[in-house]
Amino acid sequence: MNLLEGFLLNAIFMIAPLLFYLFYLVETNNLGKKENDLFFDISLCSSIYFCLRFGMEYFPVATLF
Repeated sequence: MNLLEGFLLNAIFMIAPLLFYLFYLVETNNLGKKENDLFFDISLCSSIYFCLRFGMEYFPVATLF
């Protein structure tokens, strides 16, 4: 797998949980409910987890430095 494919996979792993949070935020604003920051924390932690767990095999950090 080349460098571009690894970069794209890591971008997907970082952006997907944040997009889910964005959909949640739009839904709560449309329904008039109070927002909860717990879902934002969960989305950040899950994006970090996905990058560390699945992204390292495609885009090793050792080759960057």
